[in-house]
Amino acid sequence: MFWALGCIVAFIAVWIFTADKNTYAGISALRSLVKGEAAVFYEEEMERYEMYTDEEIKDVVVATHSARPYVFDSRDVSWDVDHWINVTMAHYYHKNSIMRLIDVDS
Repeated sequence: MFWALGCIVAFIAVWIFTADKNTYAGISALRSLVKGEAAVFYEEEMERYEMYTDEEIKDVVVATHSARPYVFDSRDVSWDVDHWINVTMAHYYHKNSIMRLIDVDS
């Protein structure tokens, strides 16, 4: 009982006193869930997946993610059709090309 209470107190202390909340993957993931970023990211990824798996679409153009949880902040599809990620994904999904719209805000 005291061990479980100690773990909870330690978790709360780390949550409160950690300057960069993305230091720990678990805390970062929890923050993304609480803030709703994870749900938005999931919905946008499912929209992309539908285009990737639609056999009628041969040239896929996806929008930039509006929410990008830190835990999933890895490389994304590029605006450059010849980028290795785009080429690899196009081959995997049997597409002519895959690219992302250019984000004019950045």
